[in-house]
Amino acid sequence: MKRSSLFFAVGAVAAVGFAAFATQAAGTPLLTATKATPAGLTADASYRALAADRATVSLQLVQADASQIDAKTDRIQLGLGDAGTAYLRSVTQNADGTVVWSGTLGRDFGPLARMKSALDGEIADDPKNSVIIVRNGDKLTGTIRSNGELYSLRPLRSGGHALVRVDEAKMPADHPEADYKRLFEQATSARLRSLRDTDAVEAAPGIAKANAIIRVLVAYTPSARSAVGDITGLINLAVAETNQGYSNSGVAITLQLASTVAVTYTESGSFSTDLSRFRGTTDGYMDSIHTTRNSTAADVGVLIINNSSSCGLASGIGSSASTAFAAVHYSCATGYYSFGHEIGHLQSARHDPATDPSTSPYAYGHGYRSPTSAWRTIMAYACSNNCARINYWSNPAKTYNSQAMGTTATSHNQRVLNNTAATVSAFR
Repeated sequence: MKRSSLFFAVGAVAAVGFAAFATQAAGTPLLTATKATPAGLTADASYRALAADRATVSLQLVQADASQIDAKTDRIQLGLGDAGTAYLRSVTQNADGTVVWSGTLGRDFGPLARMKSALDGEIADDPKNSVIIVRNGDKLTGTIRSNGELYSLRPLRSGGHALVRVDEAKMPADHPEADYKRLFEQATSARLRSLRDTDAVEAAPGIAKANAIIRVLVAYTPSARSAVGDITGLINLAVAETNQGYSNSGVAITLQLASTVAVTYTESGSFSTDLSRFRGTTDGYMDSIHTTRNSTAADVGVLIINNSSSCGLASGIGSSASTAFAAVHYSCATGYYSFGHEIGHLQSARHDPATDPSTSPYAYGHGYRSPTSAWRTIMAYACSNNCARINYWSNPAKTYNSQAMGTTATSHNQRVLNNTAATVSAFR
């Protein structure tokens, strides 16, 4: 792990640290520095996993005031310098009692800006300055973007929290290369045409469709569980970020968490093998998840694993009820949006055209990179300058700083997701 100006030494107050520990404006800060080493930290698997992650630039130990994450809080003092206030965008309480607080960092865009956005297409909220945090009791799991820099807020098993700066350029590859070639490059397969041809009436650009509810079963391995301070918080954050991406982009889908399942499965070290065993119904591996899938009416299934060789793998681009499964590395699931990315593949979304020029099943079904390499959408691979992945699906009807966020001919993932939503939501 590389030391930087953000690094907070365990057991000591950093002389130069993350601005969250600077003098605050009015209000109690959400995060404060931990001045003593928590008992058992060196044996804490969740701390060791964060510290060893190759994308971790710096790690600071903090205490978090979880009581601030509730429906009564309209702004939070994070203390990120001049952009230290997060302004409420939405807050929800889930069926399992977790609370999701979403806001914009440094600027309150307000309802008038969002009304204007609906009229002219220029997005109201800056995705490079955003906050989304899940509260599970006294544990907070969140994603913070400040001026494009990515930070992860994670609870630790030994108590307290860690604030981690993440270098997206060092994230694992999106997919295992060999598996991608074998499973995804099937441009003429009948299976891919089948999903397209069974869609409800295809949505023309700009035409709204009725909202579809897609329910997801999320399973996790013991290895993933041990590496995460709060797996429930992480899963809820993944679902919340995916829904935020849909809302941002005009995708008429609500993703619902159908169930979470702790599987007693020892990972093989291969994404393809683990995904095949997760998907299989009678191979003796994780077979019981299919009973749970049926009883909870889960349309798709995602397996959270601890395999840093790649970020994720879906069964293919386009899926049937029997193939709507994906595997995701826990560290990529949130902030980097691999959870939503893999579900996007199951709905027939492809990568950016430069990475993946295939036109099946939709010629316009690709992610998008900003022409100035300032950002990329959820399905796009990195630009040459490692541009930030923002929580938006490609959509030419939306603009960000006056740049269109897609093209009509090649990069319109929002349209693809709306086209396939009804089919996928009917899998169970």
